[in-house]
Amino acid sequence: MPYVTFTKSGLIEPRALVIMVFMNIRKTLLAVGAASALVLSGCAATGDASDEAGDKLVVKASFYPLQYLVEEIGQDKVAVASLTPPGTDAHALELSPKTVAELSSSDAVVYLHGFQSAVDEAVAQGGPEHVLDVTEAAKLAETGAKPAHDHGDADDAHDDDAHEGETHEGDDTHEAEDAHDHGDADDTHDDDAHEGHNHDLEGDPHFWLDPARMADVAVQIGDFLGETDPENLDFYKENAQSVAKSMHDLEEELVSSLGQCKLDTFVVSHQAFGYLAAKAGLTQVGISGLEPEVAPSPERLKEIGEVVKEHGVGVIYAEANVSPKAVEVLASDLGVETMTLDPGASQNDPDSDYMDIMRTNIKNLQKGLDCK
Repeated sequence: MPYVTFTKSGLIEPRALVIMVFMNIRKTLLAVGAASALVLSGCAATGDASDEAGDKLVVKASFYPLQYLVEEIGQDKVAVASLTPPGTDAHALELSPKTVAELSSSDAVVYLHGFQSAVDEAVAQGGPEHVLDVTEAAKLAETGAKPAHDHGDADDAHDDDAHEGETHEGDDTHEAEDAHDHGDADDTHDDDAHEGHNHDLEGDPHFWLDPARMADVAVQIGDFLGETDPENLDFYKENAQSVAKSMHDLEEELVSSLGQCKLDTFVVSHQAFGYLAAKAGLTQVGISGLEPEVAPSPERLKEIGEVVKEHGVGVIYAEANVSPKAVEVLASDLGVETMTLDPGASQNDPDSDYMDIMRTNIKNLQKGLDCK
């Protein structure tokens, strides 16, 4: 099928329609998400913890997986809230003045420096006395995911892009050559497109999709809570070890569940699943890069079509918190099905915690990859 915008009759080609749908949906979701974040982050996301804390340690976590760890480790001795409201894009988080004030007056903050610029700025401007940056324990690594969209070198990039995001078990330090850093003047376009985002992370920020990294962060949070609240130090450390064990059990479950699959390549809306792919020995191919709001180029959509045909991909995964319409149009154009994966940076369902999110992702990958 030709990859042009208009036919001679003036009709829009299906693949061009996909691009238009992606762009329109991204713009709409960004506008709605930003507005929602401003409203929700000033109330539901932060107010409950402070209002109901009593004598508990009041902790703000920058996004849901960190909130989950603090909850599991602190239990009834902490009141924790996520700065990222349910159903919003963690990458594009904005904080209201009220939320910033509540963050400053809390007992402690747990965050990942460089991932959410609004949180970095709030902490720098006047965070509480006790602040934990989990970067060291998370051990961020290159996963082959790109921080911005590709630049259209379709003819010479196909072989690399077919394995974009390819990381295998034990190869968490996958080098940057798969990131396709073109190093030319066109890169300034990406900077403009992501004004307000931090790009000083030394690796993929989505560490929580690797249970082993979550285990290490859990131990660090246990130590941190113990330092912040010394009277309960042993309680926090014991719980942290228990949480770490459950994470290693989940790691084994992930590897065994995805270890014997007919396919080893999956296509997903944005490249959040590099660590999971590395752990299971799979190949992740993202329609967009590390930031979900970036619309793919026509060349990138063409490359996705080639990957689908080359690897026999039968499912394209949409992303929770983002309308599936664009992925559905692309999947229909390519003659494949759609399913959903949840990056898990925010909690969409209060009855579904981190473990539930991960197990649902594993189950959906099993179906799409035809695993035994």
